[in-house]
Amino acid sequence: MIRVALPTSAAAVPRSIMTSAGESIAKNQEEEAKRVWRKADAVCFDVDSTVCRDEGIDDLAAFLGVGEAVANVTRTAMNGNARFRYRDALAARLQVMKPNKDQLDHYVNITRPKLTQGIKELVSRLQSRGTHVYLVSGGFRRLILPVAELLGIDQSRIYANEILFDKLGNYNGFDTSELTSDSGSKDVRRMMNWLWDGSKL
Repeated sequence: MIRVALPTSAAAVPRSIMTSAGESIAKNQEEEAKRVWRKADAVCFDVDSTVCRDEGIDDLAAFLGVGEAVANVTRTAMNGNARFRYRDALAARLQVMKPNKDQLDHYVNITRPKLTQGIKELVSRLQSRGTHVYLVSGGFRRLILPVAELLGIDQSRIYANEILFDKLGNYNGFDTSELTSDSGSKDVRRMMNWLWDGSKL
């Protein structure tokens, strides 16, 4: 059986990479988390506000000059004024942003990933033990590639959304076939089952 650790909650993330000031976990929870991590064959990290200290979509929106407009779309969806479905919210935010290929490339080229303290050492330690490390994100692959490079994670182990462009490099939607483009769907569950399947690791 393949054991996969999914450190997406405070209880699952070691103290060295927790980002909220003053946040702590009970000693027994911490020891249990460490035990799971030591035995895991694979670890899947969320990226925004976990591996990195920032939110990639928000930062890209600010760079494009539509930060507040995108924040309003997110607030509207999460406050129940619209039925919150991740794919719909992602589409709405991208419709406001409409980044072209040149803008996205320029943003990536001038922005250095803000890694969470201790994450580089943690990933290195996991990999030295033969643990497979994956980055799984509802963000954009183009923004995550530099993160993976800094952490020594092969890009084939990134699961994230892909922005599409037309032949002129203009924004042309996003790839809805990506398993990370929605939440709670059968496709997402299929991705998790795929990661559990030892024949794929």
